[in-house]
Amino acid sequence: MNWYPIPISVKELSNTQNNQVTLLETKLPSLCNGQTNPNGAVATIRSDDDVTYCFAANCPSCQIPLTKATITTVNNGDDILVCDFCKASYNLNERGTKLPESIAPAPGLFGNIAKSVFSKRQTGNLPMYKLGEKKGKLLLSFD
Repeated sequence: MNWYPIPISVKELSNTQNNQVTLLETKLPSLCNGQTNPNGAVATIRSDDDVTYCFAANCPSCQIPLTKATITTVNNGDDILVCDFCKASYNLNERGTKLPESIAPAPGLFGNIAKSVFSKRQTGNLPMYKLGEKKGKLLLSFD
């Protein structure tokens, strides 16, 4: 497993609010995409029970940045991330597994439009990453 330093300290990350998505620019070439993610950003969110998750900055279903995504805890204790735009839902405890549409919230008018426009790009699961720390520096690893 390779770890890559990213330009933010562990202290800065710990100051982010619970249930609020924070984008971290990594500048890693393997994460950069000129159209949807030019700075190789990843997203983080901390749940109410202080678990920090790191995942792709854009929703795999609609390609919209997940900056306004919400996290909810379901009855079995799993944390679910819901895209604010298309309402695609991902189980963060199960490595970003996309939930079936029958379980996810209804997408609404704009969400349905986004789903039809980006339907060929739907990839399924939300890419998840690991965060680590060394001497106060934040490290990122992905498979």
